[in-house]
Amino acid sequence: MRFFKSVVILLLLAALGGLVSFYTGGTVSQADAWLKEHLDDYAKWAETHRSLLIVTWDEDDNTSDNRIPTLFAGPVIKAGRYDNPIDHYNVLRTLEDLLGIPPIGKSREAEPISYIWKAGTP
Repeated sequence: MRFFKSVVILLLLAALGGLVSFYTGGTVSQADAWLKEHLDDYAKWAETHRSLLIVTWDEDDNTSDNRIPTLFAGPVIKAGRYDNPIDHYNVLRTLEDLLGIPPIGKSREAEPISYIWKAGTP
């Protein structure tokens, strides 16, 4: 964790669906509004305080092309949309590498997410 002072991970679980209406039939606009209301202040703070925010979902629509968004925010993240397939093991492996700890379980087999960083970081 050479660059970061702090890393915050928010895993929005399916169990949270009762609290967040966009999980149960809401719209993308509602999801955007919820994220802005609850995470915008921290995301802005992270940009100026060497911090990393990761937001990922754990929700499956039981189709073969299921796509689950994972958002990264911080001063060393290249802005953009990435269509590379990743899973929670890739996210975990990325965090393990950032923190300098050995991979555990299935993350040992996963590739860290390396294409999101600005040049020369982390």
